[in-house]
Amino acid sequence: MPSSPATSPATPLTVPSPRSQRREAPARWTRIGPRQLLLLGAVTAVGPLTIDLYLPALPAMAADLGVDPAALQLTLTATVLGLALGQLVLGPVSDRLGRRGPLVGGLAAYAAVTVGLAFAADLPTLVAGRFVQGFLAAAALVVTRAVLRDHVSGAALGRALAGLVLVMGAGPILAPALGSLLLQATGWRGVFVALAVLGAVTAVAVAVAMPESLPRQRRVPGSLPGLARAYASLAVDRSFAAPALASALSFTALFAYISAGSFLLQGRYGLSEVGYGLVFAVTAACVIGGSQVGSRLIERVGAVPLSRAVPLAGVAVAGALVVVTLLGAAELPVLVGLLMAVCAVAGVAMPVGATVALTGQPPQRAGLASGLIGVVQFAAGGLAAPVVGLLGTGSPLGMALVMVLAFAASALAGRLSRERGLSATMVGVSPAGRSAGPHGRRA
Repeated sequence: MPSSPATSPATPLTVPSPRSQRREAPARWTRIGPRQLLLLGAVTAVGPLTIDLYLPALPAMAADLGVDPAALQLTLTATVLGLALGQLVLGPVSDRLGRRGPLVGGLAAYAAVTVGLAFAADLPTLVAGRFVQGFLAAAALVVTRAVLRDHVSGAALGRALAGLVLVMGAGPILAPALGSLLLQATGWRGVFVALAVLGAVTAVAVAVAMPESLPRQRRVPGSLPGLARAYASLAVDRSFAAPALASALSFTALFAYISAGSFLLQGRYGLSEVGYGLVFAVTAACVIGGSQVGSRLIERVGAVPLSRAVPLAGVAVAGALVVVTLLGAAELPVLVGLLMAVCAVAGVAMPVGATVALTGQPPQRAGLASGLIGVVQFAAGGLAAPVVGLLGTGSPLGMALVMVLAFAASALAGRLSRERGLSATMVGVSPAGRSAGPHGRRA
């Protein structure tokens, strides 16, 4: 606060007392440690659980509602597009209003809408409700990334994002198995009741335990025209757009499996709902393992070289799946093994691109940048679902072809990141070759 000039008696100046100043100053975490990552990971898990928890129920929902399974995939597409648009809107809102309020409000509204979904009677209602549910769940994704960027950058941000994936990854690992149990005990509607409870619990946890990380003096007021200009400037900034796109396209490869897995593994390969849940848990664990390996590689190699090289490994693995399918050799063990490899590669690639893209932005624009990363990621993933559906879920071929194309495009985007010539400090390695400190900030 600037010092106050002397004032005359005619112009009295009210100076807040130290006690009132303490009340107005937001409490802040001074570091991102295990407890903070645990809370942020639990909140972030709302996003993937919104998608993953009901996957085992898709065949049962199609039968109950009397619709074609391919038509029911529209509910998945609607959810992902809602997640994308929600991040586009709620990221800048958190830059303007702070992180805590939009997060609590979004989670509370999510819980209310999800209760309504448990009573949906037809496909159009379910599709519309899932879009709104995804829009509100976006707060859990975009705000938590912005909170991390409020505190750290560079290699420290890469480690924090990897830690976030590690904590939140328990949700996708357990989700299909839990969804299968809920499906057997309560039917598919009980899955939405469980998601509503999750939204309510996390809203209360944030309200009680998460302090505000963006002080008022660092918030960014804005208007719709100004917001449009800010997004446009990010979209044409190759140092941001190229790594963000590389991360999103790796997610597209992963989402091709997410959208087709339940129909493919339960339909073609005859797995039970519980068996599918176990396979999904194993592959989700590979995503988590990949993210942890990626965080170490960022410190040793740098994120920009990784964003170019890692997707090429994805092209090779997904290409192998195409080949074995065409040869008629895609037996269940072979399929699961190759899916594990695809998921591990995606687990490395996604946080690598996000680290490069976010580190190049100042903390007061973290919500905006995080929102754009999210909208590109989930929009690309949402488009993968109907494409895989059109190519057919009775064979791994359609899914594998989408994976190959997505990883190839991700590698190209990573190459554009490298050609931009980003500085070492922006990719997580200091000029001297040492990683940034765990609490390092961008000046």
